[in-house]
Amino acid sequence: MSERIAIFFDAENISANHVTSILAKVKSYGDILIQRAYADWSIPNTSSWKNLVAKQPISVYQQFHNGETQVIDKTIIMDAIQIAIEHPEIDTFCIVASDKGYSNLALRLRELGKYVLGIGEEKKTKQDSLLVNACNEFLYIENLKTVDENILLDTNDEEHDKETPDMAKFSLSRFISQAYDSTPKTKDGDIMLSRLSESIKSFKPDFDYHDYGYKSFKAMIESFPDEYEIYDDGKPHPSFMVERKEIRDTDKTLEGRIHKIVRNYGIIRSSDGTDYFFYAGDVLKQFHGIKLKKGMNVRFTVQKAPDENAPSRKDRNGRADKIEILG
Repeated sequence: MSERIAIFFDAENISANHVTSILAKVKSYGDILIQRAYADWSIPNTSSWKNLVAKQPISVYQQFHNGETQVIDKTIIMDAIQIAIEHPEIDTFCIVASDKGYSNLALRLRELGKYVLGIGEEKKTKQDSLLVNACNEFLYIENLKTVDENILLDTNDEEHDKETPDMAKFSLSRFISQAYDSTPKTKDGDIMLSRLSESIKSFKPDFDYHDYGYKSFKAMIESFPDEYEIYDDGKPHPSFMVERKEIRDTDKTLEGRIHKIVRNYGIIRSSDGTDYFFYAGDVLKQFHGIKLKKGMNVRFTVQKAPDENAPSRKDRNGRADKIEILG
């Protein structure tokens, strides 16, 4: 059974830019039942948070400082203890902060039989590891996978040509993979098909598999046989399980040029004339500040080799990874 989680953000202590990645990671532990962010929302450095909570189902709590120190810490501590006592069904508490002032809260929650997951910035927390050591588990924000809220390509917003629908299917594959990463795993390492559907809805509540031509959610996942295996659990009233396959079949390095760009996706045409789909997130970090343009020379690792005999371009094209910008 997955964990039931309450998550508390010290919004004056953690940048809003990290929240999407944090939530995606915490969702992989179980169901988030309570998510709250605390700050004095009248101060200027909370503006990015205000934009975020307009899109995310995070409850915001106002706390004026009134010349006092650590007022946010104290409010979170009181509320977390109250929730731990009043809601015994919540077994995991996540504290998102880099302030050692939360170490006593972590210890008290553990005394109450709760699992405490801490998330904070590595540089700040390693200066004083008191909070890190007080938690059952502590994750550094810098090590979390980046989550792209716009990873799913909407071809209705783009100029259509013969390559665009196939690129949209490639973006669907990346979207499913991102949702898979945030879905709670069973003890065997697979996930329930229904939980994967819930994860997808948590990223994009208006997602509809019919828009991509599928009659069911299961049929959509089955359309990526090189990436996922679906099987039932063998019970009289079976549940379907999903396991992701390792699709890397070569580490060959090639060079080529960017042939097409559609938002954060594109096609690289290699020097031998074969095409490879790529996602902007697969560009190596040292090149992230460079705007991708058609005609750029690149070097890349072949994640999946092209299949000339495949029935559709989506499957005929290869996939590129670890992309370097050459100029």
